[in-house]
Amino acid sequence: MKFFVDSADPDEIRSCVARGIIDGVSIGAAAGTPDWPALVRAICQVAKGPVSAEVTGEDRDQLLEEARALGRVSPNIVVRLPLSDSGLQAVRACAEEGISTHVTGCGSPLSAIRAAQAGASYLSALGGRHGEMAPEGSDLIRKIVATYKTYQIATTILVTSVDSANQVFEAALAGAQIVTVPYAILQRLGERPP
Repeated sequence: MKFFVDSADPDEIRSCVARGIIDGVSIGAAAGTPDWPALVRAICQVAKGPVSAEVTGEDRDQLLEEARALGRVSPNIVVRLPLSDSGLQAVRACAEEGISTHVTGCGSPLSAIRAAQAGASYLSALGGRHGEMAPEGSDLIRKIVATYKTYQIATTILVTSVDSANQVFEAALAGAQIVTVPYAILQRLGERPP
């Protein structure tokens, strides 16, 4: 399993990189702000692996325009797009242009197949917030893993919205390849319980 830090703070990311505890970065909270391109560029200069960055457009053309702009920032950019008709159209166009994509909002194995067919590099399923990962979240991840294995789909399965070490463990048991963890939680993953 790989770890992405869920942070838009270059200092937090730099700390994680220096300690060798992350494989990538997921940013999105500041998407659409005037300093967004500069922030993404700064994070890409610090991060060693993929940087998943969100776009905010609503239709295919807006999403694609933002995706292309982000794709020019750095070769390690992965453009985060919604699992919607417009989003999947943008994913297909990005795949044709060699831009890596991360599709969000997956709620079923059939949606996961649609995202993969469009050319998604990564697909995220929600892990859950505030406590234990819901059984239906673990079940969804297991079903997507099984479906992708059956059809030899190469899209990487990523679990987001994880807020405890136990949820990280549950995501690993379910077969997720990557888990996105907030900086504060990531800091405590290696600690022994009291």
